[in-house]
Amino acid sequence: MYDDTNEVKTLVCPIMDSTGHHQKGHILIQIVSGKGFTKYLTTRAIIIHGPVQYSETNVEELGKALKLLKRTLPWYTLFIQFRNLSNDERLAHAFRKAGFRFYDRLNLCKKISPLEDAWNELSESKRRQIRQSRTNGLEIIRNPARSEVLAFYSILQGLYKRIVKPLPSVAFFMKFYELSLSGEIKGFISLARYQGKIVGGIVCPYDNTGRVYEYYICGLDKELAPNKVYPSVALTWDAMLRGAELGCRYFDFMGLGVPSKPYGVRDFKLRFGGKVENPGRWNKIHNPVLYFLAEIVYNIKIWIQRILLF
Repeated sequence: MYDDTNEVKTLVCPIMDSTGHHQKGHILIQIVSGKGFTKYLTTRAIIIHGPVQYSETNVEELGKALKLLKRTLPWYTLFIQFRNLSNDERLAHAFRKAGFRFYDRLNLCKKISPLEDAWNELSESKRRQIRQSRTNGLEIIRNPARSEVLAFYSILQGLYKRIVKPLPSVAFFMKFYELSLSGEIKGFISLARYQGKIVGGIVCPYDNTGRVYEYYICGLDKELAPNKVYPSVALTWDAMLRGAELGCRYFDFMGLGVPSKPYGVRDFKLRFGGKVENPGRWNKIHNPVLYFLAEIVYNIKIWIQRILLF
C-alpha cells in the first residue's frame, strides 16, 4: 500500500500446506525504517494482527513460514514483532520454537452495534464532553482537504515529539489519505475544526472482519478544555459512528499498554467502554548487535530531548 513512502515497505511471506505445494495463507510484513544510514538502526518488521486470520494453519506450517520469514527480511532488521489480534495458544509452540518471546499487551475492543448500546456504555463524562463539544462549535470534517490533513499532521508531530515516540513521515499519512479517498484501501481520516482551525484528527483503517481501528489520533483537548471543547473525545465517538455506518461491528482502540505499568492513555480509552483483552505480542531480536547499538542511540536521544524540553 505505502511502498513509495520510502520508510514503509511491504513483504509477503507465504504459508504453505504440509505438502509444500499449496499456499494456505500469507504473512503480510511491514518493514519500517528510517532514511539513508539511519535504516541500520531503525529497521523493524511488524506483522499487525498476524497469524490469527489463518485459523486452519497448524504449528508445523507456521514454523516453516517463520523460518522463511527470517530468510526474507533484510539482514539489518533489528527485530520482528507480531501484534496479535487474539492470543492463539494453539500456535504458541511454533513461535517459541522459532525463538520468539511472548509479551503481555492489553487492548480494548468496543462493540458499536447497536449504536444506542454503544452510546450508553460511554461514561457520563464522555457523553457530556461530546455534547458540549458539539454545542460549543466543534465541527467534525469527514471529507477534509489536503491542506487540512497537513495541519492535522503538524499537531500529531508535536504530540509525538513530546512523548518521544517515532512517527512516520507526512508522506505515509498523505498516501493513506489518497488511497482511502480513491477507495483503494478501506479507511478514513476525520478531522476536528474549531473557530476555523484544525484542532485534531483521527486515522482509521477498517477491514472485512467488521473492525474499525483507531490507528492514530490527537487533539488539542487540554488547550480547549476551558472552552468545553474536546476534539479527541468527539473524534473517537464520530469514528465509531462512521464505522457503524460502514458496516463495522467493533471499534478497536489499538492498545492499552503493558498491564503492570500505569498508562494515562489507558484511563482515557476505558471511559469509552468495551472489553479489555490481552492478545499480547510475539517478539524476536533479528540482529542482536544492531539492536544493542540502536538501544544505546535511542536512550541517548531520549535523554537529549528531555533536557531540551526543560
